[in-house]
Amino acid sequence: AEMAMRPGPVLDGALQVVNEFSRQLEPDVRDAQAERAIDSSEVAEQLAFELGSYLSLANAQFAVSHESQPIDRARRALKRRIAAATTGA
Repeated sequence: AEMAMRPGPVLDGALQVVNEFSRQLEPDVRDAQAERAIDSSEVAEQLAFELGSYLSLANAQFAVSHESQPIDRARRALKRRIAAATTGA
């Protein structure tokens, strides 16, 4: 939040990293849809956002706490969300 109040190269770089991370997940979701592993009714951009959100929050919490609990929680959340998105094929 503090970075958002200070426009400039640091904010621009941080936004680029966050946006690039999500953009990297979206093609993977589309590939999984093409392979019929993920249901085609899932909006790839939304699913990529959700999965990336779990990963980003876990990373931020781990960086501060140095404890594995955020990673474990993210792993469970990812498994549940991916299971909900699968076609059952």
